[in-house]
Amino acid sequence: MKKNALILTIITVVAGAAAFILRRRELATVFRADGLAVRGAPVSIALLVLCALAVVVLIVLSLKLTGASTVAGGYTEVFHVGGMFPTVISALLGVAMIAAAFLNYRSAAVGGTRAVVEGAVGILAALAGIGAFALALNARKKSGGCALPAVLVTLFVCFFILVTYKKKASDPVLLNYMYDFIALCLSALATLFIAGFAFERPAPKKTLWMSYVAAFFCFIGAADAIGQWTLVFYIFLIIYLLMHGAILAAAFKTPETAEAAPAAEDEEKAYADVLAEFEEPDEAPADAGDAPSPGEGGATEEPCAERADEASEGPEE
Repeated sequence: MKKNALILTIITVVAGAAAFILRRRELATVFRADGLAVRGAPVSIALLVLCALAVVVLIVLSLKLTGASTVAGGYTEVFHVGGMFPTVISALLGVAMIAAAFLNYRSAAVGGTRAVVEGAVGILAALAGIGAFALALNARKKSGGCALPAVLVTLFVCFFILVTYKKKASDPVLLNYMYDFIALCLSALATLFIAGFAFERPAPKKTLWMSYVAAFFCFIGAADAIGQWTLVFYIFLIIYLLMHGAILAAAFKTPETAEAAPAAEDEEKAYADVLAEFEEPDEAPADAGDAPSPGEGGATEEPCAERADEASEGPEE
């Protein structure tokens, strides 16, 4: 299923990059000096068409590629990767989120209630970065404790939605912030589905297509955040969602493979048990002093005595 993960990731990145370019073009040409947008602009229509096509293609392709395949296990079983790549990327994301949270607070906070709100965003952003790293580390080690880190990421996205709405709700031009809310709302759902694996309530197929669709819209949200430290938040979400989507797509197995895997594990375990039995040391041999010596006991003396008598008699005359 690694091929499916590669196909979905490439489509999402290519479509997201195209949407990013169109959105930057729209922001530069569609909005007038008074803040209102030009209706029916070709770039706006092109972006809407691209969004619709991307959503349909990603959902249909995700369901078609997985087909009757299934995913079994919790977060550490499904998202376990033997290499260090996800852990290293998550560590870098954590550091970037902590730095961006601090710098965003310094650039935005001016005191009062706004300082408290931006401070809360910074704290939750830093915790989300740490949570992403903890998830990758626990998945690599196959250890528990994934529930809290996964929830921290979802909590950050939800709070970021509220802060973004507070800033832009008074704007009468819906086109100015529409894609931001779509990206963040889908990201909240996707991270919630990912957290479901940590709570043993997985929804594999929904998580798969939701992660890719949310990552696609985060490319558009990143276009709106150019020049702000919140751009790092969108980059974090893009990488977080794409990484989980790719690992999940590669973890899907056909029913035959899923049934054969436990059988193979049981057979290997039984074989190891048999080898362990054969490798157990034998019981210690009896002491040499316990065994009778050649000259002791009647069983060894009698044959010798009989042979001596026969030899002394000699041949009869």
